[in-house]
Amino acid sequence: MDKERIVAKFGDDYRASDMTYKLGIDARFADHIASRFTGRVVLETCTGGGFTTIALARYARHVFTAEIDATRMDEAKYNIALARVEEKVTFLC
Repeated sequence: MDKERIVAKFGDDYRASDMTYKLGIDARFADHIASRFTGRVVLETCTGGGFTTIALARYARHVFTAEIDATRMDEAKYNIALARVEEKVTFLC
C-alpha cells in the first residue's frame, strides 16, 4: 500500500491493507462523525484498520470496538498505539 496515499487519507503513516484502505473513512469525515460523541462511551463495530476508532477515541470518554478478523484487529492495535489513544480503547474480537 502506498504510504503517501495512506497519510493523505488517514492523516499519519498508519498500516493499511488494500481492503482497510478502501473501507476506511477519510480522517476529515471520521473526525466530523466522532465529534458527536464527545465525552461518551462508544461501542463501535467493524474496527477494520482502526481509523474511525482513533477519531472516536480522541473525543469519547472510552471506545469499545469489535472486529471478527484477527489480522484487521492486529492492524488496528498497531495504528491505535501509533495514534497514542490505546488507553481509551478496549478491543473485542
